[in-house]
Amino acid sequence: MFTDIIKYFFKTDKTTRAYDFAQYRQIKRACAEKQRDVTNAMCEVMHTENCFWIEPDESDRNIGFLVPQQCYTKFCPQFNDTKPCVCTACHAYKLNKKFFDVRDEYVALSDSKYSFWKNASRRTPEQRAARADEAQRVYVKRERELSEKCAIAAEKQRAAQDAICTPLFVQSDTPRRERENCLQDVHYDSMSYCADYDHGLDINVVESCKHFNPDSVCSQEKCPHHIDNKNMIQATKEFKDAQREYRKFTGKVWEKSK
Repeated sequence: MFTDIIKYFFKTDKTTRAYDFAQYRQIKRACAEKQRDVTNAMCEVMHTENCFWIEPDESDRNIGFLVPQQCYTKFCPQFNDTKPCVCTACHAYKLNKKFFDVRDEYVALSDSKYSFWKNASRRTPEQRAARADEAQRVYVKRERELSEKCAIAAEKQRAAQDAICTPLFVQSDTPRRERENCLQDVHYDSMSYCADYDHGLDINVVESCKHFNPDSVCSQEKCPHHIDNKNMIQATKEFKDAQREYRKFTGKVWEKSK
């Protein structure tokens, strides 16, 4: 298998490799899930008077915890471990059929997993070209989907930030009250505060509530802005997750299209 992977790397481009590795991981996950299904199906048929079951060795007097230390598996006379049972009238027929159906699916997935890289390394030039075109189409489609996801998350975060930020225009004689929101976008009138300052330009400062933390939900649950604060933290998390997913897939940092 290792030799097959080395050959494969020399014959394929970066996009095709990413596409193949994603498909291989998908097959591995499906194989693991199907293996659990096989175990569950086997447990369903493993009952007394079903296809097979465990019975204690009556000659053994040393009984272990829950399961006898010495036991043996007893099989139904009609049971065949290579194919489904033909006794359709049996009460365990459906369980038997389910077990073999799931097992066959697992065998097929296992064969696909173990032969994946060998088949990939032995593609003809025509097959490699077709695979590269398919990989490029999938890549472009997936990148567009992730970019749209980032854009939606960014807009949601912007709206959530606007909800916790109140604009405030202040002059020297403006009475200041206690913080009205998590953040205040304060615009100071420069002419009122400093006559020598560059005239016509306001001083803009973002001031925050003493309880505000951009990385966690505010602890002041009785505050009227608590829900907005919570929504902002959640929206920020979703945006970061979307950016991370985009960067992991493309290797690039997401930028909002102009």
